[in-house]
Amino acid sequence: MKTKEELLKEFIKNAEAACANVIPVAGDVYSIKFAVQEITEGENEILVSNSGIIEQSLFEWISDDKKYLKYFDKEKLKNTRTGITPAVCGIASSGSVVIPILDDFTSYISMLVRNHIVILDGKNIVNRPRELFDEENENIFLNGSYSIITGPSATADMGPLVRGVHGPGKLHIIVTEGYDE
Repeated sequence: MKTKEELLKEFIKNAEAACANVIPVAGDVYSIKFAVQEITEGENEILVSNSGIIEQSLFEWISDDKKYLKYFDKEKLKNTRTGITPAVCGIASSGSVVIPILDDFTSYISMLVRNHIVILDGKNIVNRPRELFDEENENIFLNGSYSIITGPSATADMGPLVRGVHGPGKLHIIVTEGYDE
């Protein structure tokens, strides 16, 4: 069985291989906030999904700044370039993130904005997708809806690989390295 540190390293390697921009940070709120600010520098409005079942403190700081919109309409969704969603876990073997669909806008944020930022707690990485349904996780994953996202949107059905065609052109994964072993 792999250690949490080995899973984190494999997750980062595979997510980057899938063209995601992975930003490892310490597990504190200030490190996450700084990483988001670096990615969103110069942007006036950023859509934010409900934090739902992940650690609430990872999202609390967002309410301090008016550019982070937790409540918005479809018009804002059409015209805003960046959105933030939580990931309930990551999958090391593919570098995928598992996004909980918590409300009407979470799916839209993860699919329609040009820049999708995901916040992932590094303690919540499994080795393979089937582990999502192990005994310790089954109550979480059998009672909700989730999107599994691997890298930015891409298609190769009309010739060469093109990114950002049907969704975000960039996927940024902020993953905390603060785990206990």
